[in-house]
Amino acid sequence: MTTSNSLGHGRPTRRGFCAGAAAALGAATARFGSAMPLAPAAGRDTVVLVYLRGGLDGLSACVPTFEEGALQAQRPGLLVPTGSSSGAVDLDGSFALHPSLVPLEGMYRDGELAFLHAVGGADPTRSHFAARRAIDAGVVGSAVQGAPGGWAGRALREIPQLTSRGPRGLALGSVLPRTLSGGPRVLPVHEPGSFSDYGDTSTSERRREALRMMHGGVSSVLESALLPVRIAQSGVTALGALDALGELDFDRPPAPGATYPDTLLGARLRDAATLTLENVGLDVIHVEEGDWDDHDDMGPVTGDLASRLDDLGRSLAAFRQDIGTAISRTTVLVYSEFGRRVDENGSRGTDHGRGGLAFAFGGNVNGGQVLGAWPGLGPGALDDGAVRVTTDFRDVFAELLQKRLQLQSLGTAFPGHAPVPVGLFR
Repeated sequence: MTTSNSLGHGRPTRRGFCAGAAAALGAATARFGSAMPLAPAAGRDTVVLVYLRGGLDGLSACVPTFEEGALQAQRPGLLVPTGSSSGAVDLDGSFALHPSLVPLEGMYRDGELAFLHAVGGADPTRSHFAARRAIDAGVVGSAVQGAPGGWAGRALREIPQLTSRGPRGLALGSVLPRTLSGGPRVLPVHEPGSFSDYGDTSTSERRREALRMMHGGVSSVLESALLPVRIAQSGVTALGALDALGELDFDRPPAPGATYPDTLLGARLRDAATLTLENVGLDVIHVEEGDWDDHDDMGPVTGDLASRLDDLGRSLAAFRQDIGTAISRTTVLVYSEFGRRVDENGSRGTDHGRGGLAFAFGGNVNGGQVLGAWPGLGPGALDDGAVRVTTDFRDVFAELLQKRLQLQSLGTAFPGHAPVPVGLFR
């Protein structure tokens, strides 16, 4: 590594859009691999952020096989088998993919996918809420409360727009995450296909009602609570974004070979693929999935974690197949607020940790390798039982913005932080 890291929800119905939208209102460091000295790619990408809420166990998703002894000692009931008959995929002799993530192997072999271990927030908190706030805001400590908006939203204010139509940032969900808040023309959308009911109509009041239901509240209390994440542009511009979305065909059949699971994540990524293919000027698409907080019954190969990894792997692989050659202008980043403790608990699960796993794929990712400074799993190397953080999330986000969205100055997005290269993007 180098520094240079089953839901069972069907696709929401079009008619369910309005109701859903309104209701939602240390130790020696070993290094593996090396960042390839490739020339920067021209142009800007569509960036897809896939946030796994709850804390992904990176030690199960991308297993450090050279640490098998330490893992066997600390999680004997949760160790993911990586032998030749296990179904796991050896990546480089040092790391192996969980069997449920086999659909991602092709991207790794093709040099499109890279993993980053021991990544996390600079704030040592193990609270989901505090860690999420800090990561979304892009700042640390007490500055979180006073930071305007989120790191992606602030960045979009500095990045020139590519088109005068359509949104710049889109969250596929009912609520705008802080990551995008404060940005120009950013929208949360529960069901993008529903905009076809409103985008091409002469009844302006009907369109305004759709917009009000998406960003207004069913009560004054809810509406007040959501004021910080309201649309950061005028109603006229927002309605123009509705028009642009209303022209897209979200019912199109996926490309041959692209089979999305019948899950909420599968539906979200299918919509993300449509938005990417249509190339309407979107800079950032945000997708979120919960339930990664595996305190019990995690299971090494057939438990809850394995089911969610299966959904994740198949959804991402379908997205990749679906967008085809558009991969050349697409970058996907998958991350969680923190990792898990190394030792298993008494409920056959793991508790909140620190350093976790992030991974990215796309035409402009330094793929085919596992990156990051490995901190070790020995007793003296751990951070109170957890993997130490050796890569700051802000460095990952900063490199993504600079390399793939051509942000010239990082100071607005990450005030008070001097980013260092990660080697994940080119």
